[in-house]
Amino acid sequence: MRNHAIKSGEFSLEFFQAFVSNADEEVKMLVMLGLAEKQVMLLVSSQLIQICDDLFELCQVAANVDTTNKGLTVVYFAWVTLSALNKMAEYLQGKFKNVFVGTFV
Repeated sequence: MRNHAIKSGEFSLEFFQAFVSNADEEVKMLVMLGLAEKQVMLLVSSQLIQICDDLFELCQVAANVDTTNKGLTVVYFAWVTLSALNKMAEYLQGKFKNVFVGTFV
């Protein structure tokens, strides 16, 4: 269990480093395309908000768990954690492009 927790923490760190790096790359690309700074910030912030909202929704489910049954609580929190890690993996595999395309729609 401890090893999984360490690996999950390392993966989360990798995700957020890629998350910040991606935002930086998107800003540079949009500036090179000649978009105004305000437009760039609106587009990139919209992308970042979407990613954070997706992760928040998964974690919010855990906030409403009945904690009287400790075994069920552990299983439920593990499921929520794995769901969030899976969502992060989807973003990493897609290099965050699925969100960026949605920003323009």
